[in-house]
Amino acid sequence: RPRPLAADLPFLELPDGRTALPGAHFHPLLAPDLPCEIRLGPDSGDGDDGGWTPALVLSVRRDLLKDGTPVVDASYLAAADAEEETVLRAVPARHVRMICGSDPVLPRTGEEAQLIILGGEDLVEGVPAPVEADENTGISSWSTISVRRGTVG
Repeated sequence: RPRPLAADLPFLELPDGRTALPGAHFHPLLAPDLPCEIRLGPDSGDGDDGGWTPALVLSVRRDLLKDGTPVVDASYLAAADAEEETVLRAVPARHVRMICGSDPVLPRTGEEAQLIILGGEDLVEGVPAPVEADENTGISSWSTISVRRGTVG
């Protein structure tokens, strides 16, 4: 049975208009060669308070942390004129975020990402409107009681 979209799968609307998917919540989307951003500054939560640097996921290891979230090996350019990438090993997923639409593999919106994490389908329960029977025919009218949203593919 599909689960409704949940507040425990937050995505972030960044000031520049992009949508970020925190690795702590969306880690099933992490894969090698995926563009991402890694936190190089102090860890002060999932917000957009700086310290994020464009990077590339090199590998994902899903068995290292007690909370079940993976760690990634990632590479980034330490300076704009750097000729070689710097490699960071065992970066916790909470220090990684993905930007919606930055790669064809990534979902285009935060809502689409939530649907993927929830198994590709969302069920929105509705409260049925009171059904009144037509006085002439005795037949009631139609009402919507639930809506299913899904992803393609």
